[in-house]
Amino acid sequence: MGKGSQGELPGSESWCRMGPKMASWRAHLGWMDMQQPDEPERAEGVGEHFWPGFRRWMLAVRLDDCHINMTGQEYWKPLMPPAE
Repeated sequence: MGKGSQGELPGSESWCRMGPKMASWRAHLGWMDMQQPDEPERAEGVGEHFWPGFRRWMLAVRLDDCHINMTGQEYWKPLMPPAE
């Protein structure tokens, strides 16, 4: 298997895609603070928020008692063999 820049393993014998569907009768809108806690070993400006490129305050949705349907998978073989 291959080794990615973030420690992930991008090599695989097959790939899968699915479109999860979520439903809840109780949904709430609110604000989410995306700032990470201070960590002295972090380089200045790197990893400032949970998701790079997002602003600090983002509109968020909370789904109480959410049901997630993970059906409709599609499988295929990669065009190139996994890196070794």
